[in-house]
Amino acid sequence: MKEEMVQEKILIAVVDDHILLADSLKNVLQQVDTNFEVVVFYDLKKFENRIKHRNPFNFILLDVLVDEENGIVFYKNNPDFFSEKNNVILLTSVHSKSIVIENLNSGIKGFMCKNCDIDELLDAFENINKGKIYISDFYKEQIIFSKTSTKDFSVIFTPREQEILDLLCASRTAKEIAFDLNLSINTVQMYVKSLFKKTHQNRTTDLVLYSIKNGLNNPIS
Repeated sequence: MKEEMVQEKILIAVVDDHILLADSLKNVLQQVDTNFEVVVFYDLKKFENRIKHRNPFNFILLDVLVDEENGIVFYKNNPDFFSEKNNVILLTSVHSKSIVIENLNSGIKGFMCKNCDIDELLDAFENINKGKIYISDFYKEQIIFSKTSTKDFSVIFTPREQEILDLLCASRTAKEIAFDLNLSINTVQMYVKSLFKKTHQNRTTDLVLYSIKNGLNNPIS
């Protein structure tokens, strides 16, 4: 009889001082997937002691405020504790678009509200594993419908550029866009470079945020 392959555990840290919420999240995650191994930290000091020599976690669900300490500041002030393997997701009750706008380029991979359901969290895991940054619909709507957001009519795209921009803003990768539109990846990248030039942006994440904030994209359902 062939031995079954044992899947490697996916290690998840929940850093939150709301004990009931943190423990409930741990239980739900470990019920929906037996490969999830969840460790809960109720304060940043214990979390720091756990990761300062070795950080084994695949995903870190970090609250913005943990026992009156700022989780984002902790993350930014301790870059040596984190690597590309450690996908940090802000899971917070702070309902402000500035959480996304101010931290999009910090290395944080996800921005989610605590009122999300487990399916959305699993969707975030899947998208982040594909190399995407996950922004919950709540924060996207905050950015799109902000009173300070006005459409920039000075930027004019070709129909193909607009199509690719819309797909980028819907969290599609260049490879996925190439497949969907029956184009080569090089052709898609050529259009993305044109979008960078027209919007004066240098990175895809910056392009997406700029486009959403200025109403340049057409949301895809």
